[in-house]
Amino acid sequence: MRYSQTPGPARRRRCRSTVKPPNRGLRRSRRRALMLACGIVMWQVNRLTRVVTDLQMAHARVRTALEIQRDSTQLIATISQLLPLEDAAAFETEVSPLLDALRTSTANLAALTADVTENDAEYAVLARVTTSIGSVINIGDTMVRKASAGQWPSVRVRVGVLVREQQQVAD
Repeated sequence: MRYSQTPGPARRRRCRSTVKPPNRGLRRSRRRALMLACGIVMWQVNRLTRVVTDLQMAHARVRTALEIQRDSTQLIATISQLLPLEDAAAFETEVSPLLDALRTSTANLAALTADVTENDAEYAVLARVTTSIGSVINIGDTMVRKASAGQWPSVRVRVGVLVREQQQVAD
């Protein structure tokens, strides 16, 4: 019986057995291409991870800076409300916690910016904010001491200096 006269199933079997095995060189090149693609994907994922980490750090810095601005604004509002009363005890009990909150926020900002070097673009801004908020805290402490001593004219004079320093923080 000739090949062309074989029945259907036998014919199919014979055709399968004559199929050549796939080219091994093609398998290797596919494997290499797949490994290269995996390497590129891993590299891109690592880059994205670094960018996300940087954005999270920037978000934490901005959040802390906004807390500082909010606390310093609240300090000025509280001082402005208490100044006409000239009550030393109320002044101290209201202003001291706000100064403590500013100290805490400043310490948090310092911890978040510990890795910033002088070459970074944000270094100048952070240094200015840190200096200004330190001045706000020192002026507030002086105002509490002067208010406790009953030196209200001295406290009133320092309000203008406090506002100027707080404006530098806000800018």
